[in-house]
Amino acid sequence: MGLIGAYRTVSPHLLVFRFNRHRLAISLLDPSFRRNHFSITPGLILKYLDNRKKGAKRSLPLKLLLVRFLRKLLLVSRVTHLLLILRGVPLHSSQLFNFLNRPLPHVITDPLTRKPIDETGDSSTSLRFDSVSFIKSKPYGFQKSRKRGRVKRKIRRKIISSARVIDEL
Repeated sequence: MGLIGAYRTVSPHLLVFRFNRHRLAISLLDPSFRRNHFSITPGLILKYLDNRKKGAKRSLPLKLLLVRFLRKLLLVSRVTHLLLILRGVPLHSSQLFNFLNRPLPHVITDPLTRKPIDETGDSSTSLRFDSVSFIKSKPYGFQKSRKRGRVKRKIRRKIISSARVIDEL
């Protein structure tokens, strides 16, 4: 086998966090085979919760629950070497990564092997981030300004016209 065959290289997977305004989408990609293993969004988890409000997708607790689910998926798939890519302006990134690196507080069962995964003790699986890349972290292009509604324009015209009358007197 020789010296070269004794070493096994671990190809890191790409973990992509896409921040689009207040939305979050997470994907795990395999760059060597150019495959997307999975993509998860808060809407996936929101479907199974009682609170079905549209604004709940953007809430921080739901995003933290999504990251906790991501950790479980990474443990089951036994992916430990990751290249992290953050796309867009990251919101609450420190809290998200603290939850991603924090061991699970309870025992889960691996659905493939039916073996328990216990991280409650000192033996927790650590995720290794080989690199962190920021893509489009600041919008440099044209930014749309918020348009005023018809009612606001009407009120503004009245205020300006009344201000002119006061100045003319």
